[in-house]
Amino acid sequence: MNDALKKVILLLEDDLSFAHETISRFQEEGNGYKIIHFTSFRDFSANQPEHVDLVYLDLGLPDVDGLEIIPYLSTRYAGAKISVLSIFQDEERVFQAIRHGACGYIWKSDVKNLPETSKVLLEEGVLLTQSIALRIIKHFQTPASQNSIVSVLTEREKQILDRIVNGENTKDISLSLGTSDGTVRNQLKSIYRKLEVKSKSELILKFKR
Repeated sequence: MNDALKKVILLLEDDLSFAHETISRFQEEGNGYKIIHFTSFRDFSANQPEHVDLVYLDLGLPDVDGLEIIPYLSTRYAGAKISVLSIFQDEERVFQAIRHGACGYIWKSDVKNLPETSKVLLEEGVLLTQSIALRIIKHFQTPASQNSIVSVLTEREKQILDRIVNGENTKDISLSLGTSDGTVRNQLKSIYRKLEVKSKSELILKFKR
């Protein structure tokens, strides 16, 4: 296919192994896409393509928080669809991305479906994977009184609370949030104090959805 007829996909992803797997998936599915890949926002800024139809953005770029550049990408490529590719599996991260202008949020584990996902995004303009949609529905089905109670927590404390009630330990939480186990334990103590509970089991019993 003539390059001029191909849909241009901008892939901002610093994990080379994941990027190569992603590009391979598109190559296996046909030749209707042109993939332009950068490993950092700095490299992208120095070599920006003129036109992009779809952006796949990793939130954990080495030189910038991916959330912060969504508005810029929306302005720079007006009309392009912007979707997050992420390992973060909490509702707040999804909400933040959507508030910043993303029209899709996809787990990296779903990379095998990206060619079909891209078609849906380009045709329909929005896409949330089933697992993410279920998490969002679950979030809004939480009793209002419970949402009011946790409003005293910081955003990071809410992330930790969500992981605790879903069975994660402090070590796993520290790894997923990119912080130390000691920091998570200190924040957990703050959660206990603010929510007036004395143990993890009491916390889980009180807030398990």
